[in-house]
Amino acid sequence: MCRGIKMTLAVKDVIFRLGIPDHTPPTLNAGFLQGAGVVPEEWSLAQEPICTAEGAQLVYENGLILLAQGQVMSGQEPLDTPAAEHPQLAELLVRYCHALPRLTYQGLQTMLRVVIVYDGDTDAARRTVCDRLLQQGEWQTFGKAPMQPTLQFAYQLEDQILSLTVAQAQVRQEEEAIGSALVFAGSFEQVVGEGDRLPQIEAMLRGWTGRRDQLLDLITNRFQIS
Repeated sequence: MCRGIKMTLAVKDVIFRLGIPDHTPPTLNAGFLQGAGVVPEEWSLAQEPICTAEGAQLVYENGLILLAQGQVMSGQEPLDTPAAEHPQLAELLVRYCHALPRLTYQGLQTMLRVVIVYDGDTDAARRTVCDRLLQQGEWQTFGKAPMQPTLQFAYQLEDQILSLTVAQAQVRQEEEAIGSALVFAGSFEQVVGEGDRLPQIEAMLRGWTGRRDQLLDLITNRFQIS
């Protein structure tokens, strides 16, 4: 189906979302993070921080983004750049939680985005979904243009729930389409159980690479797309 087409797979980024009902957005500020040893002293902000009672945001020059809004503290880190060879976000958030040990950590959402690019074929991603993941039928040819599929899946895993969305996208260069891509957006939901919450949230954060490997296994070995 896509024989002869160059394909590349990359894990683009990771987002962690911590549910903390008694966390307040102003707690997230650059001075506190450096003073508490959460962020290395040499890190510099890429833009002016945002800090209000409703929300706070810090964007660092290395691409890490920290955001507090309502009862959610989150962080985002790019994973497809040379600077991301050794991801740092999970350990940063572990240090943040240890700096605030008495907060009520309720759960963690880990969001990973895996992208498969088909170079030189602007329709390969759509064909992959239609031919490999969907049953053939006239319903695929309804209307004046090729059907554009988006699929959603939910998986009950041993200690978490994985929600997965599969969608296609165009790869563009200077406004011109030069290829296509499949985007796998996976979201793992974990809930903190009874007992001491801090060790549980710490283990969840440090175990994120296992969830990344689960998602890659699902894509390459179960969907057989790589």
